Amino acid sequence: GVGYFDELMTASNEYTIENLTSVNSKESDFAPSFHKDFIVFSTARDLETTSRSATPYLNLYKTTRPEQGEYSTATHFSDELKSVANESSTSFSQDGNTMYFTRNNYKKGSFNRDKKGVSRLKIYRSTFKDGKWGNIEDLPFNSDLYSVAHPALNKKGDKLYFSSDMPGTLGASDIFVVDIHTDGSFGTPVNLGSKINTESKETFPFITASNVLYFASDGHPGLGGLDIFSIDLPNQGAVKNLGNPINSANDDFSMIFDETTNSGFFASDRNGGFGADDIYALKTIDCMVTITGIAVDKDSDKPLPFATVHGKNNFGGNIGEATTNAQGKYTLEIPCQESQYTIIANLEGYEEGSLFMFTTPNEKSITNARVVLEESSKVAVIGADLVKVLKLAPIYFDLNSSYLRDDAFSNLDKVVAYM
Repeated sequence: GVGYFDELMTASNEYTIENLTSVNSKESDFAPSFHKDFIVFSTARDLETTSRSATPYLNLYKTTRPEQGEYSTATHFSDELKSVANESSTSFSQDGNTMYFTRNNYKKGSFNRDKKGVSRLKIYRSTFKDGKWGNIEDLPFNSDLYSVAHPALNKKGDKLYFSSDMPGTLGASDIFVVDIHTDGSFGTPVNLGSKINTESKETFPFITASNVLYFASDGHPGLGGLDIFSIDLPNQGAVKNLGNPINSANDDFSMIFDETTNSGFFASDRNGGFGADDIYALKTIDCMVTITGIAVDKDSDKPLPFATVHGKNNFGGNIGEATTNAQGKYTLEIPCQESQYTIIANLEGYEEGSLFMFTTPNEKSITNARVVLEESSKVAVIGADLVKVLKLAPIYFDLNSSYLRDDAFSNLDKVVAYM
């Protein structure tokens, strides 16, 4: 219902997100994974085309994991793995020496045939030895009849989650899990069932150290396109939509999350990005700063009730909102990770007012944050209500009389002067 949609749209104060502008390209960048001190991701930025295909193919790139908000420039992940096919989503063992990856001819996880015939997605395993990724093997449950893609290895390395449209799939694609035995052989893939999988598309699984499963779906109720969901597998909880700001009206997918740093990454083709699909960093908010303040009129210094107040980070992201009360006062909660941000106030008939803020992480409350708003230029558009534009008081007549009372003249003088 509408209530559920409104709830998802309301910006959650659980997370902050940030576009990795130094890493993203104009092309599609997506499917991040953790590998030692790096993030490995898939990108279409190498505009190499072949006679077989007019579109760029996907390659794996890496960038150092963020330290103090800095990222290195992205570079090729592995020369051995560059092929004329597409390498996309990856997953690495804890020691970093085993990799599972998807190789195909594909567009953002779509399991469709291409125009010239059939091109299926397959998962491969590779091991790192003598400084090279080698020993690339095709997994036994790959097939030319269906797709197997987007591997996600659990922490112990004994289960592999993946997405597939193999027989037994409930919708366009479902999430499956398969056991990996100590000798490296595999069990039989098992569908995770109808609580997680719908008649639509479930894809891009990721499993955390505590066995929380993140996945993308356009089948569970969401904000539009693919949305990112989570479910706590050990406790058999409910499937939860992560909501705004992680999910948008566009496609949001390929989320990964590190429970030790309470941070993660995901991809989205939302408006305002750098390129097609972009990678975003996400941090869990562990504390809030409470800001109290007032919105006032620049000329009269009078408090302004019912003004809308927003906190905006340096990327224009909304990090808090409030409305001023009858005394023009507001209380705003801002994530304490935000050291620089702007408080913006809007009120009909006024120009936007803003206040640049700089707070240190140990400040827990800030008082008297005063936002000043200036009246919009005193030019009325045709048909405007002059009572509002000129802030006129009501004009009264004496009882049973057509004579104006003395107190009306100052108001009428305003109208004459304006005309």
